[in-house]
Amino acid sequence: MNSHQSCSRAFGALTAFALVAFAGASAKSQVILDAGGFEPASGYSTAFNPMLPGSYVGQLEGQVDPLSPGGAFPNGKWQVPVGGTGTSTATVVSGVNSPLGPPGTQAVEVVKGSADARWGVHNSTYPSPGREQICIEWDMMVPAPGSGGTPGTDFGPFLGVETNYDQGGSPPARHGWLGVDATSGTVLIGQATTGDFIVTDNPADVAFGDWNSFRMVLDFSTYSYSAYLNGALLGSEDFVDGSVDYFTDAPIVALSEGTPFANLTASAFIDNFRIHEGLNCVPEPAAWLLIGFGTALIACRRRLAK
Repeated sequence: MNSHQSCSRAFGALTAFALVAFAGASAKSQVILDAGGFEPASGYSTAFNPMLPGSYVGQLEGQVDPLSPGGAFPNGKWQVPVGGTGTSTATVVSGVNSPLGPPGTQAVEVVKGSADARWGVHNSTYPSPGREQICIEWDMMVPAPGSGGTPGTDFGPFLGVETNYDQGGSPPARHGWLGVDATSGTVLIGQATTGDFIVTDNPADVAFGDWNSFRMVLDFSTYSYSAYLNGALLGSEDFVDGSVDYFTDAPIVALSEGTPFANLTASAFIDNFRIHEGLNCVPEPAAWLLIGFGTALIACRRRLAK
């Protein structure tokens, strides 16, 4: 068998493997919500304005996520809880894009103002039968320390994501939180039972002005969740509200870290927001396939060059 035949067979085998792997991945993973980088091609606009009392240009609330599956309610629109967000805002802005994801021109700027605030899409109930995990992923950058806070003395505000099972109760059942203390830059999660913000098992700080990738993995077989920063596991924690069997939403949040710090303000940019479910919550099987194809291509080129 000559080198050309060997390479041809190798690529044939890899192609067959790819088809099987992608089929398996599609069976194990389902996108629940993909904001598509908050880009115009995904339906997001910096000029959006519903022209209602209290509305503002570019607000995230009311914008539609067209990539949400048909089960999203209502119509995949971003919403806020009853009572609003005070002077806190979430705005689709241009000229900002995380370098950790696809190229783009837009992101969401979250500003913690006078009140705790949440912006989320209420989805159908997950996980689906046979699937055990929900993954929530996003990129975030806190451009500067929050206003009025002194590290070591003041705490917050907390900027990040929380996860819920919301059946219309107040408050909904919580799984957890993952985000950043905007005074110190410390990565925080929500403690089981108390819901207090705590440092992870492997403590980490983020540098102000730098983009970082965050991931929460909810495991409904153990009623616990794990927190990742730039692919590294920081720690795990039981669900805040115990044996919560389902998931409905993962709102972007801007929260105070206690009454003494309620007046502290801060901002963050969020991009590449995505929620999916799976048996093992493996987000990117294609990456391993690309590595396999690349390795095979290099090997074949070297062989043919001899």
